[in-house]
Amino acid sequence: MCQGRKLDESRRTARRSRLADAISRRSVPRPGFYTEAVEALAGEPDMSWLVDESVSGNQPLMSALRSTNGERYVSTTGGSLGWGIGAACGIALARNGEPVTCVLGDGAFFFGVQALWPAVSMNLPITFVVLDNGGFDSTRWFESRYAKSHSRGSEEARFVGSNFASLGRSVCEVARGFGLQAHDVVDRALAETLAKFRGTGPVVLRVPLDSEFNRS
Repeated sequence: MCQGRKLDESRRTARRSRLADAISRRSVPRPGFYTEAVEALAGEPDMSWLVDESVSGNQPLMSALRSTNGERYVSTTGGSLGWGIGAACGIALARNGEPVTCVLGDGAFFFGVQALWPAVSMNLPITFVVLDNGGFDSTRWFESRYAKSHSRGSEEARFVGSNFASLGRSVCEVARGFGLQAHDVVDRALAETLAKFRGTGPVVLRVPLDSEFNRS
């Protein structure tokens, strides 16, 4: 773009109209398992850096964001897992004490759990919010669709290493093993709990969520 060149006023008006429409559509929460949790996180970029490795929760979270401070939202379009905790540590170090909120799926949490150690050892101001739906939900989705069209076996056979419900894992117990505070928080109380812990040091807030694949 040439320096000094002004944007045509009709294009400027059209852009403003599209932006106003997008903001209006975001003001209506998407119904689903993540609705209350992502609404609690919607303003985080105005109060902290927001690192998003929520995986299945990524689209609901992005749709809920109300902040226009996009440079403080960090995510990825890749398909790898486990980068979020380490990235949050890096941002906390680079920003010299500014609070960081790191939103993770439970699968992403377990993939990158070793990065909790620097968070604890350097007392970094990170709040880890783990949206726990009991497994790798995107993987379970593909497995269930495949099983419906190909499998003649039992219903249990459709999940291969992706359903955590019966494995006895505990996000909070693992976090405490690294020396962090860790708390179970219902989604409707997440905003209040975030405000309490934001910037105070490393802490894990586990938010239990439902899923179509969870079993009693």
